[in-house]
Amino acid sequence: MCSSDLATVISMYLLPRVSMALRPKLLALKPGTRIVSHDFDMGDWKADQHVHMEARSKYEGAGGYSDVYLWIVPAQVAGEWRWEIPLRGQRVQYTAALSQTFQVVSGQVEVNGRKAAVQSAKMNGDELLLTFVADLGAGAIKHELRGRVAGGRMHGVATLAGARGHGRYEWHAEQAVDAR
Repeated sequence: MCSSDLATVISMYLLPRVSMALRPKLLALKPGTRIVSHDFDMGDWKADQHVHMEARSKYEGAGGYSDVYLWIVPAQVAGEWRWEIPLRGQRVQYTAALSQTFQVVSGQVEVNGRKAAVQSAKMNGDELLLTFVADLGAGAIKHELRGRVAGGRMHGVATLAGARGHGRYEWHAEQAVDAR
């Protein structure tokens, strides 16, 4: 297996039991590493993309079909994260408790003591897209956070939209020390 700092694309044509045995090592590769597999998936780790195609030259010219799967190794974001965003002259405090299964993220955000469910979240390599609606005391505000993850830190741009607050803000989050 290649060093996790060198591999950016891995191509596989392995039986499922071999792929599953390698899966922990594949998930430990650098976030953003692409894994392409011919004909075999990786169980409950759903592919980011899947193509089912006719393969005329398969089986010594008899033809058939092939499946091609693409996974993008996700950064690990499970745990508690904290950040603040200046809104209407005040620093709004955020705490997110995130769970993760491969590239799918779920969880809850607490904003100034008020809880809000994560509506959607997904990892694409080291990039996180997270959306939720939170009542900041003056009505609901939709939050869309895009950011990059590196170790125990995230940074990016938050887009807020609501009747009493909107705009784009830089945000920097840190993972709670006890969660690392």
